Amino acid sequence: MGVIATITRRESHGKTDKKTRKDQILTALKAGPMTARCVMQALGYSDLNSVRPRLTELVQEGLVAEAGAVWDPVSQRNVVLYALEED
Repeated sequence: MGVIATITRRESHGKTDKKTRKDQILTALKAGPMTARCVMQALGYSDLNSVRPRLTELVQEGLVAEAGAVWDPVSQRNVVLYALEED
């Protein structure tokens, strides 16, 4: 990766309010299991990168679980279904 790409990636990463984004995702998942694309759409974002990194973090933190796989007609692939982790 080039120097400029590294700088712009760091700038973008620094400007993202990760806690707010995670809270938004957790609220969206209260409606039930969703794919990353469904979470993205529910929150009004247009880029999957708006939610995927935070979903990964939420899974690692034990707040969200991978609840299976479903067919995504947009990507023409099976994708992960995310759900709130049960207590």
